[in-house]
Amino acid sequence: MLGNAIKFTSKEAGRNITIKAEKKNNELNVCIKDTGSGINPEIKPKLFSKFVTDSPGATGIGLYISKSIVEAHGEVYGLRITERELHLRLVYH
Repeated sequence: MLGNAIKFTSKEAGRNITIKAEKKNNELNVCIKDTGSGINPEIKPKLFSKFVTDSPGATGIGLYISKSIVEAHGEVYGLRITERELHLRLVYH
């Protein structure tokens, strides 16, 4: 997820990526915010599905794999995506 923020935030746009994480008991809240081009609204609903991309030459499996890794360590109880922010709430084992 962080890799995508880096990839889609250009130096010309004043590359700025903010990561916030907060741990409370067995819960982790993470927010990644960037000044990138934003998420295409057409793919946003299925962003974490296999083979979903609008980038030429990309496979569309990176975020799918990221989600699988996160889910292997716990349950995702909140995923909110805005144009330039991703908020994730994970309760882990």
